[in-house]
Parts: sequence; structure tokens; C-alpha cells
Amino acid sequence: MISASRNWWITNLWIAIFIYFILTLIISCSYHWGYMSSLTDLGTFDQAVWGTLHSDFFLNTNTFSKKVSYLGIHFRPVLLIFLPFYALLPKAEWMILSQSVALSLTAWPIYLLAKQVTKSDSAALFWALAYLVNPFIIGLPPWVFRPESLAVPFIAIALLSVEKSNFRLLLLSCFVIVLCKEHFGVTVIGFGILWGLKNKRWKQAVPLILFGTMYS
Repeated sequence: MISASRNWWITNLWIAIFIYFILTLIISCSYHWGYMSSLTDLGTFDQAVWGTLHSDFFLNTNTFSKKVSYLGIHFRPVLLIFLPFYALLPKAEWMILSQSVALSLTAWPIYLLAKQVTKSDSAALFWALAYLVNPFIIGLPPWVFRPESLAVPFIAIALLSVEKSNFRLLLLSCFVIVLCKEHFGVTVIGFGILWGLKNKRWKQAVPLILFGTMYS
């Protein structure tokens, strides 16, 4: 009976995740196909990936009206994950799809985190749904694509790893997070402090804090 009840909560969560994924994908694609996406946002990321694929590493021409490396503007090497997809079909829709997937799936580690803390399936579902209807999350898709959105699920996983005292998972999450933008070094510092306070393992926390500091 307990297992059946738990499955009911999880099933409802995945239904909500799927609905959110479809809605954000439709909204973002409609925005892009309606010629409302921007050169300074999606166009910049699209050019950086396309240029890298054609032997011009992180090409950028629109920021200073001349050829420069986009990594000198913002450090977002996470964009390299789109290379194999662009090799198959060079379309900016890959980025839009990835954002919808990332934002939607974040609800799952949030559910697991809330379940770990509250020991309640209903409370865990509530917090996962609260994330999905958060105005800051709902308001992101119309901007078409931001590389920072790819860090969102890993931020949730990092919080879960702190709660479960899984340092390896925390390190992996932090590594992915910092690939999304240079500003996230500060986030890693925060996770290092949180790890030390929560788990009392400062020998692990201090190197993570120092890494976040140097990265920033």
C-alpha cells in the first residue's frame, strides 16, 4: 500500500514535468519562429557553436563588430555540448529543446530533496510543483535560451548531494555548474560553505571554496 501511494505521487509529478516541458517548448519555439529571438542572445550562442564546428572556435562578430572569441565575453564552455547536434543539423532549436528539458527535469531532484528533508511524498510533490510555477522559472522560456538554464538541474542536484552527504555528486554538479557561466564560481563557494556547515567536513569544503574563489 505504501509503495502504491508513493507511485501515485511520483506519477503525478512526472505528468506535471511533461506538461511543463511541452508548454515551455511550444512557447519558446513559437517565440523563435515568430522572429522574436535576439541576435544578442540566441544568435550569439548559435554563432559560437556554428563557428566552433567550422574551425573558428567560439566565433563572435556582433558584440564588437569584428571577429573575437566569445569566451572573452562570457565563459560558457557548456555550449560545446551542442557540437554533435549541430553536426547533425545546425539549428538553434537544439538549444531551445535543451532548456525545456533542463528546466522541466529540475523538478525531479527538487522532489527527492524535499522528500529527504520532510519525509513526506505529498510535501515533496508540493515543493516540486512550487518550483514549476515559480514566476522566475515560468518567465525564462520566452527569452528562448540562456546557457544558465542548463545549470539549474545541477544546482538542485548539488543541494540534494549536500543533504545526502554525497561529496562526489556535489563535485560533479559543481563542475557542470561552472561550465555554464563564470559567475557561478560564487555559487560553488556557497556550496562549499553549505557542505562544511551541514556535514562538518571542512577539509573537503575549504578546497571547494578556494576553487570557487579562483574560478570567479
